[in-house]
Amino acid sequence: MNRWKWLLVGTLALGLRLNYVLSPEGRQPPVADATVYFAMGQNVASGEGLHDGASYAVRPPGYPLFLGGVFKIAGRSQLAAQGLQILLALAGLYFIFEIGAYYFGKEAGLLACLIYAASYDAYIIPATFLSENLYVFLLLASVYCLLKGSDLFAGFSMAALYMTRQEALLFILFALAMLAYLNFRVNFRRIVVILSMLIAFNAAWIYRNWRIHHRFIPGTTLSDCHLYMSNMYIFQKLGESGESHILTAPLPGTSELDMMEANRKTRIELFRRQPWSRLLLAPFMKLGFFLYPFLPEYDFTYMLILPFWLMGLYAERRQWRRNYPLYGVFSILAGLLLVFHAVPRYRGPFYPFMAVFAAATLLRLWSEGGKRRVAIIAWGVLNAAVLVAAVPVRHLVKSIL
Repeated sequence: MNRWKWLLVGTLALGLRLNYVLSPEGRQPPVADATVYFAMGQNVASGEGLHDGASYAVRPPGYPLFLGGVFKIAGRSQLAAQGLQILLALAGLYFIFEIGAYYFGKEAGLLACLIYAASYDAYIIPATFLSENLYVFLLLASVYCLLKGSDLFAGFSMAALYMTRQEALLFILFALAMLAYLNFRVNFRRIVVILSMLIAFNAAWIYRNWRIHHRFIPGTTLSDCHLYMSNMYIFQKLGESGESHILTAPLPGTSELDMMEANRKTRIELFRRQPWSRLLLAPFMKLGFFLYPFLPEYDFTYMLILPFWLMGLYAERRQWRRNYPLYGVFSILAGLLLVFHAVPRYRGPFYPFMAVFAAATLLRLWSEGGKRRVAIIAWGVLNAAVLVAAVPVRHLVKSIL
């Protein structure tokens, strides 16, 4: 029976992702951030180095190197890269099952896989050329390796995770702090291995940037640009009327470092002129955007699990020591809400862990029978009704907000 369940989940996951990749939306050329990753990957494959044509450190190296490897093997094929990203997503199902089964049992692990397989936020990712593809896989691998006590693999996956998206440092520091807190003497070796891998990876990146720019650059040269752009939109919603010029590429006759310094001054000036009230309100507005269900279409699969994910987080709060890798993942979300703009696109990396908590909650409530089952069914029917009437409901919600 389990074999048939797995066949159903695998077929659903593969079918939805492949269907989206082959759809008109999935066949569109890269846009916005994806164009930078795509160009860097092509340059890596061509042996021209890790750059986008104008800048050398505008993105962390993990995902461009991954794309470069795909393009080197399969040619500069958009479809080949998307196909490999689908395989990464399917491999991620194994980690989701193991993580769910470890904490809540095999039924919860399988249901979490089913939720993830069918979720819009998850199945559209392989069609994009965004770092979320590698990031989700490495985040799942990092949690899995922590649970299994595979120190070397945990260190490698966490270091590669940081080299893919650098907000992952919050999760890594949280995990290391928890290992030290739970039993420093027993976990000392694990802490040293993970830290050693992280330092080695980052040292290579810092050295490479020093060779090019003769400057200590542990992150990227667009960090201040991203800080500005992600917060300016929120501040404007809260009353900010000023506007500053931000650079996404060096101006003619200037260098990448000139761009970085100009953006740093612009970002500092933006935050300096914000009143404290606006700075305190901004994270709550960012949380609202993260939870917002219209993309502009109604995100039906996300809204189905939203309350059950939140209920699961609350229900397991007393087991936070045991569940620290799961809660550690959401420390990244807390950092995004405080510092960046947690737009709905950023739900993708957290979705596997939302699915695990939601699956555990759904199974628990369903087993209690009676009103609990009626409430679950009613929530599904309500969301189906909103999906049918998505356009007028969206206009209504926007008019209220």
